[in-house]
Amino acid sequence: MAAMTEHRATTAPAAIAGAATDAATLQPAEIDWRQQQPWSTQFQDIYYQPNHGSAECHYVFIEQNQLEQRWQSWSRDSAATFVIAETGFGSGLNFLLAAELFLATAPSAARLQFVSTELHPLQQHDLARAVGHCCNEGSADLQQLGAELLAGYPPLVAGQHSIELAGGRVQLLLLFGDALTSLRQLAAPQRVNAWFLDGFAPAKNPAMWRPELFHCMAALSAPQCSFATFTAAGDVRRGLAGAGFTVNKVPGFGDKRDMLSGTFAAMQHTLHELPWHRGYLTAADSTTRSAVIIGAGIAGCSTARALALRGYRVTVVDRHGAPAQAGSGNRQAVVYPKLSLRDEQLPQINLASLLYASRYYRSHWQAQRGQQCGVLVLAEAEQAGEFAAIAARYQPAQWIQRLSRAELRQVSGLALHSDSGLWFEQLGWLQPQAVCTALLDHPLITLSHAEVSRCQFDHSSAQWQLFSDSGAPIAAAQQLVLASGIDSNLFSQTAQLPFKPIRGQVTHLHRQQLRDELNCVICAEGYVAPAQQQLLTLGASYRRDCSNTELSSAEHRHNLTQLSDCDAGLQQWLADIDPQHLPGRANFRATTPDYLPLVGAVPDVQAMCQRYGFLTRDAKQVKPLEGAYHPQLFMLAGLGSRGFSYAPLMSELLAAIMTGEVAPLPSALCQALHPARFVIRDLKRNRLQRYDLGGN
Repeated sequence: MAAMTEHRATTAPAAIAGAATDAATLQPAEIDWRQQQPWSTQFQDIYYQPNHGSAECHYVFIEQNQLEQRWQSWSRDSAATFVIAETGFGSGLNFLLAAELFLATAPSAARLQFVSTELHPLQQHDLARAVGHCCNEGSADLQQLGAELLAGYPPLVAGQHSIELAGGRVQLLLLFGDALTSLRQLAAPQRVNAWFLDGFAPAKNPAMWRPELFHCMAALSAPQCSFATFTAAGDVRRGLAGAGFTVNKVPGFGDKRDMLSGTFAAMQHTLHELPWHRGYLTAADSTTRSAVIIGAGIAGCSTARALALRGYRVTVVDRHGAPAQAGSGNRQAVVYPKLSLRDEQLPQINLASLLYASRYYRSHWQAQRGQQCGVLVLAEAEQAGEFAAIAARYQPAQWIQRLSRAELRQVSGLALHSDSGLWFEQLGWLQPQAVCTALLDHPLITLSHAEVSRCQFDHSSAQWQLFSDSGAPIAAAQQLVLASGIDSNLFSQTAQLPFKPIRGQVTHLHRQQLRDELNCVICAEGYVAPAQQQLLTLGASYRRDCSNTELSSAEHRHNLTQLSDCDAGLQQWLADIDPQHLPGRANFRATTPDYLPLVGAVPDVQAMCQRYGFLTRDAKQVKPLEGAYHPQLFMLAGLGSRGFSYAPLMSELLAAIMTGEVAPLPSALCQALHPARFVIRDLKRNRLQRYDLGGN
């Protein structure tokens, strides 16, 4: 929350001037605590009044947006989602008080999404002090929300960060970066219902109050969306009115004479000119949501959990009698960091997934379903400079450390020879079966043992129906998710989507075969995880030319060699291991041509090609056409070798798509993951010969 004396900024002067900055680097807020009053040394003003900050927030943002009345007017069984967007997260006071009121007044099945921008986030210790001041004498809900905010607060890395609170009833989506840039990238089929405009004074921070921001707000606003702000500046009033908002001047809080509030009255805008990624249907009845998921690996189980937290009744169907038996079935899964200095979509998605996974699995590590032992990434000789730059890029977040040789030996327990490496203290390894079983442990989730051979949408009941090979019905639900790994494209609706199986074999070593005990996960070309029940896991091979799951001594040798080759100390550690007759496990990864997962609605390929056929003649032509999709059919597949790193964020993204909520990734990255992307690319390249279009 900003001080409402119009003095706190969320966009620095350098950003106003258009200064170039590293996309990953954020300058934290500089706070000088004057007793209980947080003072910004960057902008020479307070964040909130220690004596009446909560009262000011209630009056300006909660009362003027009429939140209590709006939430109380919902029916008791409503499962609707309400979206608040804020410019200027600050100390989080606005968020905490709005979420507290939501929990107290909204129906128990309803959900709050609170989207907030911040260019200069508070560091953890400053946020803890501010939250403590706000919550210590508040309600039990407020204190719990404060604790969950602190526990889930992300590293200060630019981008979108999703935090689940109150058992999934509240989601905070923090947009770290410039407000206008962040909001323009927001993927929001569920439009904003209320705006909190809480930036610095227009005279001190014009970038936060420029017309472009107001027009972006309009593009994201639902009909009759409300707004409130402490300022009454004429430029703000005229700018909001010019973007389609009705603007009212009302009495301000305390000794402040005026403030502004109002509603969005214009027609909805769109931020997208060619919405091929739109056109799928969301569930019509939000009070009786149901879904069936094919596949009980990490993709299916994490999706089931995400939907159950949104009130869905979920049936997970798997051909095995227990979860995580196929591609997710190794003894140990590593949350594997793969970062790059390239500002491209693949490394952006890797980074966002890794940050989310490190928070998502915290409760599983605490429950002994693996070990948050840290992950050490060793550099090859030519990567030393790149690793130094990566560490420097994220150093302000204190999320990655670059370790010296002595520190490498200390954290790993091995006599490593590398000069440096990257250390991810918040990561580790997981027990796949234990994690997947825990994710399915929810009263709204049922696991069913069956092999699905056919699925079809019944228009009369508006449900997907699943059948066995004999034609016997298995399950039915409003929405269907295909999350069955390499089997996800065995159905007629997905047969033309391009992903393929790649065999991977892991090697198991007994603890007694090794002289020194490993303390953390080590990753390079291969990886090795510390012992679980006396067995260590090394991985993994990567074969396109093998279709069986029999163990191979040659692949055991490959796993040992690729790990040994990255460090002379590891070579000595593994020197006495004979690759013959070692235990292990082999199965298949599902990968895509661009190595990104398929997340979202499943396209009707034939209809899509007909609708967008003009792209074969002119790839740059733009028409306002929605895509063609199978009704209520979705998929999460193609996670490759990073299933446990990708699945938490990808399942949250899929649940947001299925419910029409604000997505936890920018719109460009959502499109980069969309299952229809390959059809659009092939149309633009005139490669329709890849598809069976029924003679057309």
